[in-house]
Formats: sequence, C-alpha cells, structure tokens
Amino acid sequence: MEFRKITGRVGLAVVLMLAAAGALAAPGSKREVLGKAESSLLVKGEIHIETDGSVSAVVLDRKRRLDPGIARFVHETASKWTFEPVQENGKPVSVRSPMAVNLVATVSQAGSVDIRVGGVNFSGPADDSDESIRRLRTAVPTYPPRAVAMGAEGIVYLLVQVSPDGKVTDVVAEQVNLTVVASSQQMQRMRELLTIASISAARRWTFLPPTSGPEADAPFWTVRVPAQFILNLQNDPERAGRWETYIPGPRQRAPWLVDQDAPGFSPDALSDGGLYMVGADKKAPKLLTPLGG
Repeated sequence: MEFRKITGRVGLAVVLMLAAAGALAAPGSKREVLGKAESSLLVKGEIHIETDGSVSAVVLDRKRRLDPGIARFVHETASKWTFEPVQENGKPVSVRSPMAVNLVATVSQAGSVDIRVGGVNFSGPADDSDESIRRLRTAVPTYPPRAVAMGAEGIVYLLVQVSPDGKVTDVVAEQVNLTVVASSQQMQRMRELLTIASISAARRWTFLPPTSGPEADAPFWTVRVPAQFILNLQNDPERAGRWETYIPGPRQRAPWLVDQDAPGFSPDALSDGGLYMVGADKKAPKLLTPLGG
C-alpha cells in the first residue's frame, strides 16, 4: 500500500504541491481524496473590543513567525469584525479577549490558492480556578499498532462528558483530520482506529469539576480535548507560523449537547493538548459579522 505524507513546514507550497499531486495520483478514490485536502494555519493573539462592539486593536502572538502578508490579512479581517457589546452590571464595557483564528487554504480548479478564515475561538483553555473543570488523570491515548503499520497520522477532536464525580460518562469523536493520503476506504479505517484509541483512553480519564461559579451546579460538563497522533516524535508540536495540510473528516455533534457553538467556531481553532470547557464560551464575545469581515 502507498500512503503519501502531506504535512510539512513549507507553507503554501504544500498546497501548490497537492494541486500538482492530484494530476499524478492513481486514478480512482485517491485522486478524489486529494481534491479534498486543505492547509490550515492557527494564528493566536488578543482582540480589543469597544463598548459599541467595534474592534480597536488586534494583537498577534509570535508575529515574527508569520508571513507578513498573512499577518496583514488576519489583522485587516479581524479589524472589520463587529461583536455584540459586552456588558457588566447592565452596562457595556470594553474588553480584551483571547483570539484564535484558523486560516484555511485550498487550491481552486483554476490552480489558484484561496485563503479564508475557517473558524475562530474567543475563549481560552480551561484554567486552574475553582470555576473551571481541571484535569486529574488524562493519560495520552496509545497509538494503535495497526494505525502505525498503515502510517496513519492526524488529530482527533474529542467531546467528553464529565459527571459530578469527575468520571467520564460519554465520549464522541467530533472530527478526525488525517495528514496522510490513501484510498477513501483506507482513510476511513485510519479514522476508526484513531477514534477507538482516543475514546478508549478518554473513558478512563478523571477530572476535578468546578466547585464555584455559575457552572458548579450543572448536572454534567462537556470538555473538548484535541488528541494528536504523530509518528515522528521529533516533530515540533508548535503550530505558530506553520501551515499544516490535512484531509478533513466529517464533523458530528454529541447527542447530549443542547447549546449551539458560538458563531464561527471550529474545532480547528483549538490548540493541540488543550482542555476547553464547553459553555465557557457563553462569557466570550459573540461575533455578529461574517468571518470574512
């Protein structure tokens, strides 16, 4: 079996090579899979929102690691956003919010590279306060030997339901993105293997539920946890300034989730290894305008 590795640090050149690779791929489903490839870049920083919901400043983390054109694109796009005014004690206030922007690059049929904002997140990972859920035991999933033999790599975005005693009562793989290319059938098997391994590990996790704040009396809590599978352990997990090319998997919703995600949210806008409390984004600024500004 032939599998093609498509991750790398070569920026948009990765996307351009995929366009060429599509013409060279074996006929059939592998060519179709290649046509679904995307490259993403996670850009993090801070956004300053005024009392009327307008944006007064966009501050990017590690700006020197970003291509100047990309930094300018994110700054100009975010500056056009409008948010629902944030209120405290019934009065609008200006705020500074964490910001994570997931850029997505694809190759059009004409061969041009199209870049868009694929998702955003304005709430940070869970902290160590009593108002937040905290890790107690969260062992890393074991890499399935069969997945290793197949060369499967990627990231599994987990939705984990936590009970008041801190135990996991349910787990759903919200999305599985792969960074290798094979036939549709082979890639489906890779997703299944990584999903089973991730869910198996997550069911043994335990957490410390919040003991104060508005979420303390909830019947259960849901957290998002990205689980990454990388064969080469020497790969730098730092995503700042680095494009990652992948084949996105279908997204599914956990049956117990009632609330809708914040406008523009995407799991790809979460940092690897983080723990994100679903519902915490209720306090986050709400975007009113389209992602493109």
